[in-house]
Amino acid sequence: MNLFADLPCDLPDELFTTLLDATAVRIERIVSHGHASPEGFWYDQPRHEWVTTEFTMRPQPLICVRDVEASSRWYQQLLPCQSAHGGPNYERLVHSGKLVLQLHRWEVEHHHGRVGDPHDMPPGNGLLLWFEVDDFDAAMARAESMGAEVIMPRHRNPPDGDGGPNHWEIWLRDLDGYKVVLASPDGTADGNWRP
Repeated sequence: MNLFADLPCDLPDELFTTLLDATAVRIERIVSHGHASPEGFWYDQPRHEWVTTEFTMRPQPLICVRDVEASSRWYQQLLPCQSAHGGPNYERLVHSGKLVLQLHRWEVEHHHGRVGDPHDMPPGNGLLLWFEVDDFDAAMARAESMGAEVIMPRHRNPPDGDGGPNHWEIWLRDLDGYKVVLASPDGTADGNWRP
């Protein structure tokens, strides 16, 4: 069991999961997002405790697009994700409750001012939107059925030999000109990996 897998993002209280309960030891996974005891409360327990912490980072990429709703449909069709916001100015695309990509209309300033200037440089200059997908073959089929522009067809990375991620990739271009890479999980190009 990976102790850091499937960590819930929103918890009203700490989450306790007993992993082992024996006479002399109990091992629990406790997920906390900064939960604290009330002011002045002292927690005293009869057992010793050892704690390890893990601080996680979640990438939350945001790109500017001409048409948020059309781009949302494009990414929802390409990736197994759903809309969690919707609308003509801003979108949040999620998979299994986790944010995958944010879309923002070029012209909209909201409270933060413009995110980018569509006339300053080509969108995606120096940027790759990289998605690792477990269903690589199905994702390729979705891209083909959408008529997505293919920049680099399916290829192995590295092209030959050992080393590198040893996965499959396909490079596409989205509706606004961004480069989108779909990659199988590392180590899957040798044919032995199974999801």
